[in-house]
Amino acid sequence: MLRIILWITTFSGLFFALNSKLIAQYETVTFDIEKQHFNSGQKLPSETYMMISGGIPSDYGQVELLVYRNRKRRKPLYSNSWQRFSGDTKGMFEIPCNYKLRSHRYYDFVFRYHRRMNETEKEELKEEIFKIIDTHLEQTFRPKNNRIKFLQSARRSYKKLNKQVIEVLEPYHADNNQFEGFSPLLLQSMRNFKKGKLTDKNISTADSLSNLKKGEQKTVTRKQNYQERLEGLKEVAYKDIERLFKTPLLVKAETRDVSRYPTQSTMNVVAINAGYGAVMLSEASAETVEYDAAPYVGLSVPLGNRSFSGAFWSNSSLSLGAFVSNFENSSGEILTGPVVGRPYYLGFGYRAFQFVRLNAGGIALENTTTKQMQIRPFAGISVEINLWMGIGNRKN
Repeated sequence: MLRIILWITTFSGLFFALNSKLIAQYETVTFDIEKQHFNSGQKLPSETYMMISGGIPSDYGQVELLVYRNRKRRKPLYSNSWQRFSGDTKGMFEIPCNYKLRSHRYYDFVFRYHRRMNETEKEELKEEIFKIIDTHLEQTFRPKNNRIKFLQSARRSYKKLNKQVIEVLEPYHADNNQFEGFSPLLLQSMRNFKKGKLTDKNISTADSLSNLKKGEQKTVTRKQNYQERLEGLKEVAYKDIERLFKTPLLVKAETRDVSRYPTQSTMNVVAINAGYGAVMLSEASAETVEYDAAPYVGLSVPLGNRSFSGAFWSNSSLSLGAFVSNFENSSGEILTGPVVGRPYYLGFGYRAFQFVRLNAGGIALENTTTKQMQIRPFAGISVEINLWMGIGNRKN
């Protein structure tokens, strides 16, 4: 019998776990960007996944969604985004919200809209970054005689340049290649830049140096050599930026904040169960173990919400109830319950099927002859039906 109960319990747990995944659905929710509310001002669905959609201009390429319990806590509970695919000209976005909102609560929502940059804007932004690169590298090195002097270490300069460019690009987003820093090749090139002497080889025309003394010619050619090498270092940095700008870029267009938006109230359920249970009347160590059985009724309070808990906890409950009749031991003594005149129990219940619950726990008994009280184990099976609905809603 015990094996059968364990098998049923295990099977039901697996069944409900698989079934909950199969029946997962999305509730459709429409966001109005102008009025800044959902579904024409209705409360948001709770304890379910949502598919949030809304209208956008055709040049908008990305919409970000952030969900907060309280904006003051800064870190969102959930975030997701919608990206426009190439060739998509629809004036709608759809973002799955794979976060279940709790019943009768208030949440903050942030929608960030990004539009595609035109070629003129992209070129202006790229030139701005090139100027940052030029200024930074020119302030990192200095020619000194026939050597190159570092004004700060290559790694420190590399980190500072990364920080500057990332800050400039912070309002912008790339569809497929977000800038996260320059390649390691730039750092290695900066380290190699100092190596080697500045050549005295005449890289200018003879006419340009004909009026200069020999020492002055060396100074000029070294500066020219330094400048050529510096331009080559800049080109390494430029290439990382060029790769970024080959992809479509998005810039923040507008933001919509929705504060303290309410969710729907779900029905809280307390279930009544009626069944048949067996009680062990004697000590487990007794030579002859005594049992008796009787019908019982009780209330069950679930230990978990199916929308947020796993299959085990959502199918489990704490049960309290009483047997409808007293028990009688082998000596003919009547065993009832203290105070109330019927044996009552407290136990753990597990829903094996849609309406069938397995129960096990302890039962309080009082011998009517000896007035002795004792706690004995019991096990039973019952049918469960929802009794009260919509009570105990939590208010903010």
